Amino acid sequence: MVKDEVEINLIRQAARLADSGMETALRFMKPGNMEIEVAVRTMQAMQEAWLTNFPGTEAVDFGTPEGGCLNSLWCYCLSGQRMNYFAEISTDKVIKPGELTLSIIWTAMQG
Repeated sequence: MVKDEVEINLIRQAARLADSGMETALRFMKPGNMEIEVAVRTMQAMQEAWLTNFPGTEAVDFGTPEGGCLNSLWCYCLSGQRMNYFAEISTDKVIKPGELTLSIIWTAMQG
């Protein structure tokens, strides 16, 4: 399917928000921090970037604010053996030195 200019612009906006989130996730994915801290700080960064750069665009997915996911800017982080769970929720597990860490970021603008 061919995207029109409006759709391409929304994809670019979502990518910019994801980039700001990933920069933050990389800063916080370090030993001593909890998985949930990585996830929350990442989502906060994306919210701030949305407010600063695209306040007139709805960050929603799976529909509209009238009947869909109201916030499409989210992240979860898993570390160590928990990486094998993929879609598990981030917890208070502390990232240990040398552990692999996975951060999944999701963004969408206007569905």
